Amino acid sequence: PGHKARPMSLPRLLEDARYERKVCGLPPIVTRKLKEERVEEVERGLRAVCEDLAPEFGMTVGGALGNEKFTSVPENAGVVVSFVLDPEGIDCKQICFVDKTLPTEKIFQVLYKNEYG
Repeated sequence: PGHKARPMSLPRLLEDARYERKVCGLPPIVTRKLKEERVEEVERGLRAVCEDLAPEFGMTVGGALGNEKFTSVPENAGVVVSFVLDPEGIDCKQICFVDKTLPTEKIFQVLYKNEYG
């Protein structure tokens, strides 16, 4: 009580043993939305995709070094999608983290190169 948890940043997610993770390229439409700072639009799309997959989800947006521009990850998130943006827009990625107690392969298939639209 009264103790605020550290935000679940990309470096923390990468160290968290409860998650299995997979990386894929980011569809151009998602890259464009994030570069145009339409984060809420992507988050709404992700929420729609995740509501059948896990009770709690989260997302981060930032660079490869973990300098997040946006982080919204509950401590008990079953699914987290980290959007890693390259300044040139050439090599943007999404890293999907799925709690190992969930059907990971099914969830990865749904998230793979999803346009969240």
